[in-house]
Amino acid sequence: MITWNLTYNKIGPIGVFYLGETVTTLNISGNNIKDKGVEYLADILRCNKTLTTLSLSDCGLEASCTQRLADALRTNNTLTKLVLGRSKIGIAGAKYIAAALRNNKTLKQFELSGNHGDCVAIGVTVQFRNDRTLTTLDLRQNQIESTSVKYIADIIRTTTSLTTLDLDFNTIRDDGVKYLADALQINEILTTLDLSQNDISPRGIQYVADVLRKNSGLQSLYLQQNAFGVVGGQHLVGSLRSNTVGSSGFTYVIYDFVVTT
Repeated sequence: MITWNLTYNKIGPIGVFYLGETVTTLNISGNNIKDKGVEYLADILRCNKTLTTLSLSDCGLEASCTQRLADALRTNNTLTKLVLGRSKIGIAGAKYIAAALRNNKTLKQFELSGNHGDCVAIGVTVQFRNDRTLTTLDLRQNQIESTSVKYIADIIRTTTSLTTLDLDFNTIRDDGVKYLADALQINEILTTLDLSQNDISPRGIQYVADVLRKNSGLQSLYLQQNAFGVVGGQHLVGSLRSNTVGSSGFTYVIYDFVVTT
């Protein structure tokens, strides 16, 4: 097993060239590898038979780089975790990744946090909703608004594998929560959901509370730094008291206080 953690080391494109083809975990986040570095990395991905984790956060990735990476991912059957946080891949880059992963059978964790792209890009990226292997989807800090949440709700309705969904620090608000709540009415797979910092009012929390009365799968719910106040808290407590199908041990987090039932 070879693990490379080379974050923020200014390794550049040439450094990528010398990384080798037997690595299992590769983290080169914070290095401006540029398009040439991604070209070298793509060559490694095509030949590598052991790589399971690849982290490329804050590497200056743009759409042109993403296309090279996506082409290599089409034939890779070992990668289980892909991190592309704090990039600028945009709509075009999102399409490349979505197309490459559509038939992927090995990827379990996908992180696209902090891209600050057009919300349509996020919608396009998560359209691989027929995926049957992905267990963790991280879309933190992507400026996702309520209109784009419908794409994510489609995943929740159809997934048979996704257990963790992180939507922290977006702007999905009450209308976006309604999309998610409707999808959760028929989903018993998702166990962890993070809706922190999303401008959710008591109305939005009421949608969540209605789900908690019937949902038996969700075990952990994060709601830090929203604006639902005492009224929203009352909705949550009331829903958990009246839940007749869920198991004990449900945890929700509000303003960093943990409440376990």
